[in-house]
Amino acid sequence: MRRFRYSVFMMILDILAVNFALFLGFFLRFSLDGAGIPSRYMANWLLMIAFVSAVNIVFFIFFGLYRSLWRYSSLPELYQVLKAVTAASALIIVVAFLIDIVDIPRSVIVIAWFLKIFFIGGIRLAVRIYRQYLIGMQRMKNRRRVLIVGAGLAGAMLAMQMRQNSDSHYEPIAFLDDDPRKLFCSLHGIPIVGRIADLRSVVAKYRPDEVLFAIPSARRGLVREIIKCCKG
Repeated sequence: MRRFRYSVFMMILDILAVNFALFLGFFLRFSLDGAGIPSRYMANWLLMIAFVSAVNIVFFIFFGLYRSLWRYSSLPELYQVLKAVTAASALIIVVAFLIDIVDIPRSVIVIAWFLKIFFIGGIRLAVRIYRQYLIGMQRMKNRRRVLIVGAGLAGAMLAMQMRQNSDSHYEPIAFLDDDPRKLFCSLHGIPIVGRIADLRSVVAKYRPDEVLFAIPSARRGLVREIIKCCKG
């Protein structure tokens, strides 16, 4: 039931975004030169927005925009938005060309296409940002600061899981890695502050609660050195 309410809420936001994009499309096409939107378009405005809304929502459902977990949204989900908006706009252009009762200039549809991608994608990103904010606030109450040794794929996945999981009370504060290309860069917004040999000084400076090892292919000697360093 909660999922259904969330989908309905997102659908309402999408309808508002689609119609706002359509209005801005007309405004940018006709009103910037002072002429205003022609009356022949305004006369069929209600029919126009009903048709445009219905077409977009059908394609949004077809492309699974209401099945995705937007709190974890990333490029694949935004690519779905691009495909859904593009398919809907293409159908609107075809119908507007064939049926006189739905009279929408193609230039307006193209402008609205760009705006819809921005608005619909922006809504999804806002959902993720808001969730990340809530997770951050919850984690601040009882968090454990973590230093991650290894800024490769394993370390990146570990840090992302910590930040996205609302049940996690771990806060990654820094990485260590021996790859010189990664030094003093950042990964998921977390700084890579030095080499593994700098572990003792980095621990003294950042004072993490835990040190997590994220190099699956590391030699045993390195693991023992890190454990010895942490115990010391």
